[in-house]
Amino acid sequence: MNYEVKEANIAKDKQLILDFWRIHFPDRSLKRFEWIYQNGPYGFGSCWTVTQENNPEIIGTVAFFPRVFFKNGKKCLGGITGDFGVAPNHRILIAALKLQKFLIRSIPEKHIDFLYGVANKNSKGVQKRAGFFVLGNMIGMTKILKSKTYIIKYVKSGVFAKIIGVIVDFFLKIFSREIFKIIPRNYQYSIANSFDGRFDVLWKEAPNFYTIIGERTSKFLNWRFANCPLNKYKVFCLKNINEDNLVGYIVFSIKDNTIQISDILSLSSTNLDILIYSFIKYARKENARSISISFFGGTFLKNKLKRYQFILRNTEMSFIVFSNVQCKAKKILDPSKWFFTDADNDF
Repeated sequence: MNYEVKEANIAKDKQLILDFWRIHFPDRSLKRFEWIYQNGPYGFGSCWTVTQENNPEIIGTVAFFPRVFFKNGKKCLGGITGDFGVAPNHRILIAALKLQKFLIRSIPEKHIDFLYGVANKNSKGVQKRAGFFVLGNMIGMTKILKSKTYIIKYVKSGVFAKIIGVIVDFFLKIFSREIFKIIPRNYQYSIANSFDGRFDVLWKEAPNFYTIIGERTSKFLNWRFANCPLNKYKVFCLKNINEDNLVGYIVFSIKDNTIQISDILSLSSTNLDILIYSFIKYARKENARSISISFFGGTFLKNKLKRYQFILRNTEMSFIVFSNVQCKAKKILDPSKWFFTDADNDF
């Protein structure tokens, strides 16, 4: 089969793309399209479509969305890869590989320094063949606060699972490090629904703390979380009263009493400790069953979470990067230099 790939006109081809999604990827909505393609904080997203020769019907797409990063404290432009999919009856290597190669060729004209993203086991092979580097698996971690939901998977009786759960929860709690921690008097937490100038002050120092980190200004955070049409987020804010400044935050969502952390930022070991154990205390008050997070990068955050009994989960999702030759690739390809959370991913 002969396949043709072209860059879509986001305004003119919008309905054609939506029609393709409606048939093959129904979870991708008009609201999402307008939010991520047309109203992003760094400009329009770019999308490539693949069709069969002499047939205008779209049978596959791939996209990237511009995202400002800081590398060694200097601003650069990355592109989040996303919306990679091919209709089931065309899932042969040729169509998928063509899409990925056109995406990579676009880097110079789009003035993108590097492309990055999260690949599942099906897309990873194609993206590697196109030229992406796999830096490693995403890090998934969970802290269990209430065990009944997990025990019932192995114990058929709900009553028995509840009894065992009470006992297990007791021991989980008394052996949890945060139980013996007291939030210092000069620290105070609050819950917010949006981001203000305090987050800009905290962000100013972040590019010097992490080698490679995506921009986290209040403007970006409001777009990514407060104005997201697909999910509802809250912000756990930790403040030092004596210095009257924000020392850290956690963006999270709650579903079925399960907390999912989507972003976390604090710029000192001490403040990150206080942020984590204060948040766990808050989660217990909210009757949460568990707290989970997915991220990629060095060991700083992972080791902190391990101290508070977050356990590693198996994940098949991989973090991938393609670097422009003009961008010094050595650090881009070093997993330990990254700080990546759901804030940096497509949705």
